[in-house]
Amino acid sequence: MLALHPDVFVPPGKEPDYFNRRVLKVDYDDFLEKSYANASPRPHRGDMSVNYSMMPRAVVAELHRLHPDLKLVMILRDPVERSWSQLKLVHDLMSRTWTRSPLHRWRRRPLDAMTEARLHREIAHPRVVRRSDYARIIDTWTGVFGPAAMHIEIHDDLQREPRRVVERILRHLGADPGAWPVPPDIDTPIFGSGATVDMPPSIRAWLAQRWIEPTIELDRRLDGRLGRWVSEMEHARRDERVFRPMLPHRLAIASDRIAYAVFEGMRWTRVRRRLRRIPRPN
Repeated sequence: MLALHPDVFVPPGKEPDYFNRRVLKVDYDDFLEKSYANASPRPHRGDMSVNYSMMPRAVVAELHRLHPDLKLVMILRDPVERSWSQLKLVHDLMSRTWTRSPLHRWRRRPLDAMTEARLHREIAHPRVVRRSDYARIIDTWTGVFGPAAMHIEIHDDLQREPRRVVERILRHLGADPGAWPVPPDIDTPIFGSGATVDMPPSIRAWLAQRWIEPTIELDRRLDGRLGRWVSEMEHARRDERVFRPMLPHRLAIASDRIAYAVFEGMRWTRVRRRLRRIPRPN
């Protein structure tokens, strides 16, 4: 929708994701040439990826060196719903499309074929948890680029008033909202994976317990914009069916965190080194 504006350009492919993984494989000039070759007449050019939320501050600092005047946009979704949506994407849509090996198919098996304990282990994994840690993400990016660089919207508002959300984002970017042609399908819902597996009440209750306090604190920072999330979490976490992991399960989750921390640390170190080799544009 942003790309409909005459002054805004985003690459046509979903999530170019250059500064996350492609930077390790593709030369920056080649990326710019292939992705933004037709963007020069438009003053506002951008890249969108949820994976940028995982960046550590040291990597964000390297991005700031390359592009110190970036405008940042972040859309927050209820962390309970967002976490389950991520599992549906990975274990339903991707389980049908990613079949590279028997091990991969086992790891991506559909949600309705997983036990409650396995569901919990997946949803407690740091690759899911860190994407919902909004305070950490906001602090990481605004700590480098400054608070004024970031514009925050709420997913509920995007569903309720998409036109106003897009117009607010355009103003943040410095583009004239009046020049944006409102698409006729702006109110048409967009569904991701298409998976229809419902979240088990025990998992919903556990997620509500996990995120209620961080959400209350973030609600204070955002002037009460997350009140509905807080109310729904308060209700969900009182469910007596909440999943309670036993010791072996907790140890397995701890091992996941350690392994993921090592893997991510190594990967982001490589990304940072690669970014350091890119000269700052004139």
